[in-house]
Amino acid sequence: MMKDNFDINLAKMFKSRENKEMIGNIIGKVVSTSPDLKISVLDGSIILDKEQLYCCNHVLKDYTRQYEKTGTIQLYDTNCGNTNIVNDGGYEANDHQHIITDINIDTSYTAQGEITFKDTLKINDEVLLLHTTDEQIWFIVDKITKL
Repeated sequence: MMKDNFDINLAKMFKSRENKEMIGNIIGKVVSTSPDLKISVLDGSIILDKEQLYCCNHVLKDYTRQYEKTGTIQLYDTNCGNTNIVNDGGYEANDHQHIITDINIDTSYTAQGEITFKDTLKINDEVLLLHTTDEQIWFIVDKITKL
């Protein structure tokens, strides 16, 4: 009789140690925007508020990034046309124009600047969410679109 209780108790101990079933990645829906951001999950059965949410910077309004772009500009054309007729007003100057036969541009460039994202999360946008193991903190990874 003692053996049966031991087996049952051992089985219960193993059962109690099973990992909780995780929700996993989840799609949420924006129901309120910043500054009081709220995301609905599981068909509205849970509403996450800003105290539970972390957001990737690129989905924030007016998020600014620095950029640098390098590249090459290549342009070649023939029989490009004529310049406007001009008279430079010099001694015995006549109206004249110039014929542009060929243009050949081949140069590299570097541009630097700042880009500001103006769009942000809007009501009814769908977002991809990840969460901590205790499901108390949620991370908005990005706005998503169903194809």
